Amino acid sequence: MGIQGVLLLTFTAVIGTLRPPKCFEGSKECRNASTFHLTILYAALALAYLENRGAHFTIGSMGVNQFHKPNHHAIFFYWYTHALYTSNAIDSTVLLYIEDNVTWVLGFAICVALNILELAIFLSGCLSIAILRHNNKVLS
Repeated sequence: MGIQGVLLLTFTAVIGTLRPPKCFEGSKECRNASTFHLTILYAALALAYLENRGAHFTIGSMGVNQFHKPNHHAIFFYWYTHALYTSNAIDSTVLLYIEDNVTWVLGFAICVALNILELAIFLSGCLSIAILRHNNKVLS
């Protein structure tokens, strides 16, 4: 549920100094990306990956704790997994189409907007989360 990686990727698309200079076809003055450009790119990709992969599979277990009947656990996991993979399919088609055919900036801006919406929904639900009290034993 982090936004730093996607925001940094958006900055690389918007701010010209965060990416290497354009290389036009047939030009002999093309330069490779500097260490600074590669550092920004790899940091953005690493942050986006860690934020994305770390949240998807831990939030499912947090959500299932809100239900007390085992049948409800199964239904929650079914719908959670269905929503997760459906959103990944939409992301892989719609956003990539926008980034390839419209502009990278719009594609990244949509990602940032959706991350902000996701964070707002998460924070609005934090007040109604059932907090489980555990005993101090590690294996119980």
